[in-house]
Amino acid sequence: MGMSWLAKMAGLAEVPVFVAFGEGAPADAASVLAKAPGLRVVETPRAAAILFVVGTVPKALLPQLHRLHDQLPHPRASALWHSRNELPGATRIEEIANISVLLRAIHRDLLVGSLKRSEEHTSELQSLR
Repeated sequence: MGMSWLAKMAGLAEVPVFVAFGEGAPADAASVLAKAPGLRVVETPRAAAILFVVGTVPKALLPQLHRLHDQLPHPRASALWHSRNELPGATRIEEIANISVLLRAIHRDLLVGSLKRSEEHTSELQSLR
């Protein structure tokens, strides 16, 4: 399936990223992300396409992390860096050096449908109770 012209245009735009910081997040993570070309750190998850979890969110706060994820509009994706957390469908990022390239690739794949879209997580939490 070819990429539509709309997906191509969207792929050229800055990627809106909401960052959730956890324990063990590198001290320079915020400045690295703010300076990354092609990324736009947004203040609300409802304005983001990607939830980027930096560091490990404590187990007691995981329900809030899942709720945060579910606030992102569709299509959406999640990525983890320096995190021991598990989010279904999230991409684990090991190197921050090319963070812009990696998050833009996730966004592009999301737009063209080659990346499985993140589903709701809060319903999974309720079934675990």
